[in-house]
Amino acid sequence: QELTIYAPLGRSVEVTKVSCRIPQEPQRLTYSYSIVGGNSQNRFILQGAILVHSDLVLGPFWPEQPRTYELLICVADAGPSTPHLSTTATIIVHLVPRRASTVATSTHRTIVGPAAASTQQTSPGFAAKQHPGN
Repeated sequence: QELTIYAPLGRSVEVTKVSCRIPQEPQRLTYSYSIVGGNSQNRFILQGAILVHSDLVLGPFWPEQPRTYELLICVADAGPSTPHLSTTATIIVHLVPRRASTVATSTHRTIVGPAAASTQQTSPGFAAKQHPGN
């Protein structure tokens, strides 16, 4: 999944919502999500399945120019089913800093599947679904 966000100074912005489903095993409903790579300067956090760009602490690290982050998200089966499954997917975020009070977001919707080069596949599929930002 690749998307662009326009982030205001000192505010958190909801970037996207990720979700996982295994068509062959619909009983698996509980997953844990974590950022395992690419989160330089800890600009992003996961609140459950919602990826948030969080920049509440301003300082010399606020980017003046647009910047691209290649985040590696790990999704693991957190339910009682066995075997436990996990997969990873890459979400590319183009961050455009905004100092003005106007905020706009632009996103693209993509499904990341077993053949994606950036995934380390141990489960049948990972669907990344877009959730409009603020």
